Amino acid sequence: AVVYASDVNIDTSRKYRLKSSAAFVFLGLVICALSIGLSVAANRKQNIQAINGADPLIFGDPRCRLSDTNKDVMEHCYCYNTTEYFILQPEEELQYERINMLLFEQNLSSQIYSRTSCHRENQALLSVSNYLRVGLTAVEVKFAPTRTIVQRFVLVLIYITMNGQQWKENKGWLQHRLTCEWYGVSCSYLERICEIRLPNNGVKGTLPTQLGRMPFLRVLDISYNHEITGTLPIELIGNPSILLHEVDVSSNQLSGTIPDELLESGFVDRLNLSNNSIRGTIPSQIGRLYRLKRLSLDHNQLTGPIPSELGLLSNLEIFEIDSNRLTGTLPLELSHLSNLEQMDMSRNYFSGTVPSFIGYFPHLETLFLHKNRIVGAVPESFCNVSSSSLVPFSVFLVSCTGNYSVTSTCSCCNKLGSVQCYEWIPPSLQKEF
Repeated sequence: AVVYASDVNIDTSRKYRLKSSAAFVFLGLVICALSIGLSVAANRKQNIQAINGADPLIFGDPRCRLSDTNKDVMEHCYCYNTTEYFILQPEEELQYERINMLLFEQNLSSQIYSRTSCHRENQALLSVSNYLRVGLTAVEVKFAPTRTIVQRFVLVLIYITMNGQQWKENKGWLQHRLTCEWYGVSCSYLERICEIRLPNNGVKGTLPTQLGRMPFLRVLDISYNHEITGTLPIELIGNPSILLHEVDVSSNQLSGTIPDELLESGFVDRLNLSNNSIRGTIPSQIGRLYRLKRLSLDHNQLTGPIPSELGLLSNLEIFEIDSNRLTGTLPLELSHLSNLEQMDMSRNYFSGTVPSFIGYFPHLETLFLHKNRIVGAVPESFCNVSSSSLVPFSVFLVSCTGNYSVTSTCSCCNKLGSVQCYEWIPPSLQKEF
């Protein structure tokens, strides 16, 4: 067979053209893929910023919700992976691994995380590790007391899990190098966090259990946020190393019963659980809160009688248990509450008569007993309170008409005008019941 040079040239040219075409096609595909990738990344970042504003610290897509039964596994989390925007420096990477292990060993995190996890604990961990952003140095972080790292982690976790970005006021949170400078946070010496006050601030969600790892916390005020749900963490109120003095969680959506653990601490002097959905009875252990000056349990779903042990609270000044479903008579042991200034037991199912011992409280200013099943006459002892040289007895509301009524026949009642009638309405007709 004879092979001409022209035939060889034709075949070579055809092969070259085919290879060139394939190369151009491959290059085009690569460019197209890169363009799509960059476009997706840009759109994803825009979506995140649109949802989160300028703050990339909170994972983005609102469709992402942690399952109550599967909080540690995030394979099906639809949130955008914002962890890439933390841009940890090499020294921060080392601290991330160290703090990651530290928190796990301290039982503050449920697992050892990878940087790509969008679990809320990991988001808090990444924020703590991203210390250069807030002006801290590697040396400061490396030699920081464990307490300091734990406190920062817990606060960041509160911010992330409880709608921090939408709070009415969040100045300094996740931005200032010192947590003591964050809005609502106060510290004692050595930057020990002793107060968290975030009332009426748009806080919502459930309190993280890690809150119980702040041993120097003395005051917790998250009242009037209206959307805090769940129960008080046992890890906080049941921790004997945390000497809470003031707890105010009023006007929220907390449920459950009054925890026995809360009543084990003799250091609480102000306890306000009002305006929630707390049910059950008032535990007899409440008598152990011997320092208590204010007890507000009103506007809940409490049932049963007033425990006689409540009479042990001799320092009590404000006692509010109105708008519940409490029953029984007013126990004689209440006569020991000689420092009372305000007492509201209205809108319950109390029966019996108005106790005469109430008339011997020298500091009593207001007493509300209306909308109960109390009957009889106002005791003559109330003239003692009304004529007291210490405090004028300003308001006394009782039911004076209806099936259950109290008559104001004491000698000083009409003269001083201290007794005001309030028509009793049967419970079946009272909307609040």
